[in-house]
Amino acid sequence: MGKQTNDPNDSKHEQKLQAILLADSFTQSFRPLTSDENVPKVLCPLNNVVMLDYAMDFLAGNGIQEVYVYCVSNAELVEEYIARSDRVQTNKSVMTVHCITDAGAKNPGDALREMDKRGLIRSDPFVLMSGDVVSNVNLKGVMKLHKERKKKDSSSIMTVCMKDLGVVSDANGAPPAIRSTSDDLVVGYNPSTSQIVLFDDTPHQSTVSLPCSFVTSNLHSSIRISSSIYDCGIDVCSPEVLARFSDEFDYRSIRKQFIHNSVAEEEEGLQNKVHAHFLSSPEYASRISDVRSYHATSRDLLRRWCYPVVPDWDTNSRGVKYDCGRHFVYRERGGSGTIARSSTLGSMTMIGSGCTIGENCSIKGTVIGNNCILGNNVTLLNTHLWDNVIIDSNVSITDSILANHSRIQSHATIPKGCIIGRHCVIGTKITLPPYTRITKSCGVTAEDDDDEFSDSSSDDNSWSDAEEPEEEAVAHSDHDVVGEDGVGQLWDPVKEIKEDDYHDDSEDESVSVASDTGENPIASQSMGYDATPLYHQRQLQQSHDFTHKIANDEDDLFHDESVQDDDENSSLDESDDHSFTFDNDMSNHQSTMIIGRQKGINVIAEMKALCLEHDRNNSLDNLAIELNSFKFSQNATYADCCTGATQAILELVCTTLLQSSQSQSQPSVSFTPEKFATELRKELSHWIPLYTKLNQNKKSGSSASAGSEEMAILTTFETTALLKVSPSTTTTPESDPNPNERLSIVLRTEPSFRYVLQTLHDLEIVAEETILHWAGTVKSALEIDGVNGGVDDDDADLARRTLFEQSKTQDFLSWLEEEEETDSEDSGDDSDEESE
Repeated sequence: MGKQTNDPNDSKHEQKLQAILLADSFTQSFRPLTSDENVPKVLCPLNNVVMLDYAMDFLAGNGIQEVYVYCVSNAELVEEYIARSDRVQTNKSVMTVHCITDAGAKNPGDALREMDKRGLIRSDPFVLMSGDVVSNVNLKGVMKLHKERKKKDSSSIMTVCMKDLGVVSDANGAPPAIRSTSDDLVVGYNPSTSQIVLFDDTPHQSTVSLPCSFVTSNLHSSIRISSSIYDCGIDVCSPEVLARFSDEFDYRSIRKQFIHNSVAEEEEGLQNKVHAHFLSSPEYASRISDVRSYHATSRDLLRRWCYPVVPDWDTNSRGVKYDCGRHFVYRERGGSGTIARSSTLGSMTMIGSGCTIGENCSIKGTVIGNNCILGNNVTLLNTHLWDNVIIDSNVSITDSILANHSRIQSHATIPKGCIIGRHCVIGTKITLPPYTRITKSCGVTAEDDDDEFSDSSSDDNSWSDAEEPEEEAVAHSDHDVVGEDGVGQLWDPVKEIKEDDYHDDSEDESVSVASDTGENPIASQSMGYDATPLYHQRQLQQSHDFTHKIANDEDDLFHDESVQDDDENSSLDESDDHSFTFDNDMSNHQSTMIIGRQKGINVIAEMKALCLEHDRNNSLDNLAIELNSFKFSQNATYADCCTGATQAILELVCTTLLQSSQSQSQPSVSFTPEKFATELRKELSHWIPLYTKLNQNKKSGSSASAGSEEMAILTTFETTALLKVSPSTTTTPESDPNPNERLSIVLRTEPSFRYVLQTLHDLEIVAEETILHWAGTVKSALEIDGVNGGVDDDDADLARRTLFEQSKTQDFLSWLEEEEETDSEDSGDDSDEESE
């Protein structure tokens, strides 16, 4: 007999086409829906079809012959559903399904290492995908291309399905609804070969890094970098991918670590090449990462964007068939329910089996599950009702999800972004706040909802009423929220995440208790959320981070004007759309550990002291050298120098005014805006040479509109004006000699701040472009606060708004804008004349 071979390319020993379906996730984006009864998210309904069914149909339709469903928590529920589902059983005629249970896996990396250890995957390629993906992509062509690339280059081991959305945001600045607000992916690839050379999804990062060798080598004739790429969650892989995870035991995430590190490898022999397959226009793929993308995917299916994956194509998990009417209204074929004649069904609406809908109801953009009951005068807009939901009369619900067996009693209002958990009851005449999540669960357990790509969520689509999981005991109900006749408690994400913090990183860090950009993470991933202000705020933050990075990376050698060489032409490159926001608490600014800085040193305070100790009879050049030396030793920036110098100037002004007040019978008279403005102009005039040396834009002749040094000067004045003042000082300034409080009072007294801006402008310390840029930044921040909260969240926000909106300040800013427009028009006319 000849020697046997295990070569998968050998036609005589052709392997079954295999797939790994990751049925679990390590995110909390679907809670409390997934923690109420500890059922995985893949068993939640999407348009009255269990999510797992979409994934299984997709794999079967692409010729997969053997699929391994990898489950971590509550695996027995997935196994039971697969064993009982008629839809899954139908696919079993062409596809064998195995459930792999592993309660010890804490992240996707653990799952792939376990699959490699068991040696179950033998086909090359195999499909790796998330269980919460809905798609109609034809993978046969993708697998063919992958095999061809692998045959030519054995290091080409992975192909990632992607969709170029074309735009990062729409005309209003909002991201496409299908894309999670936590998705900040930047992809770089070679357009001719589709090889990925950059894969960075670090949230809110202002810059990305690309090895220079990728640009200078002959391997990539061109590289396209885009932030509009959508990762579909579907991968075509060779078995070497599993081996790489076994070799790198610290890899937890497929994308954030494995793909990110693989594509960044510069050494040719060590590279694991990853390629992209971009979906064509008829192809559709969506990964349901949170509630917001859940609703967007639902609407896409109702609009038939994923044809043939549409509600009326086949029977759903309960054997119900639908007919599609005008305006994408779907009703059960043969209809077992009743709908009153006076009720209206708007576009993109789906009515499940056995539903009863009362008189004068208005339903639009809503999916109603099976056996739901609606009273009279019910309004539903962009809402999802799961099975057996009861809604009494005169109820209004918008952009919300009501889970199985929940109830809304009469005259209640459920606004946008709410989630009502299983068996919860909202009492009579109750109006919930937006983005409220109500649960009946007392808490989470170690076996709770953390899986690879989904959460745990119970779903009555997968259980008959007689076999419903047993109801959990409830410690208490928050009657001040749900009403005296209500049942349920306000979901506490902090408590759940702390109780469940044994899990590692996941593919998708989609829910966090706090956010460095200030957004409400629960609201931003909820239905009805307008992401426009959030993206504007992120752009401001990223611009600040980018500018701060440049400032820290600039040449720290101080160039005196008398010894400047060619380096004086170097400039701080800051584009016109960069925005800056600074910490209002200067002491907190110094609490951050910075590499190269001596521990415990308050850099700005030390620089301020150097300025105060300076002998006015000596040249400011000497002080500039001292500041620069200290800056260099502490890895500080010129912006820090400007902040310290400005604080010193303010203290000198305050000292002068205090000395003047001691000779007055009414001490507070010396602290009038006029007196302050006069003394400030005197001091600033003396310190102009120092500012000139510290201002890198002016030294280099840069035309950048908003240098970090000038912004630091403006921010210091603003911060001082917004300092908290004790009540006694506010009412009787002369009773408290604290200079900071005195300065704060006089700066916030109109028209002091207008005098500050005008003086800085007149003395050419701060350019008018910087002042207008600062004003635009403050205005944007205040608008975002107004959109998110409706009112200012705290005294600091109110104080900032009051200061900025003073009429004298606004008059000056308006004048500056008019001057800038006039200058622009004049320069445009001059250019026209020269061209003529």
